[in-house]
Amino acid sequence: MKSGNLKSLLFYCIFLCLCAATVTSNPRNFDRDVCLLKKKVGPCRAAFDRFYYNVLLKDCRHFIYGGCSSNGNNFKTYKDCMRVCKGV
Repeated sequence: MKSGNLKSLLFYCIFLCLCAATVTSNPRNFDRDVCLLKKKVGPCRAAFDRFYYNVLLKDCRHFIYGGCSSNGNNFKTYKDCMRVCKGV
């Protein structure tokens, strides 16, 4: 593999990790209005297990997040999702 390709791949991997880490690092800081939004997979091609709040079912549901362009209704765990959105 050429050095330039390796650097590009490394940069891309670091970018994905940083994006994933900033999505839901502290669920207590979220505005509960995000719970009203529809799930958003996003245009990127990563595959992160996440949870979103489904207003009609009044429950959090699993989905696969692409890694970018989150709308906020995107939680790392079911517990985090319910902590923020339960009762919305």
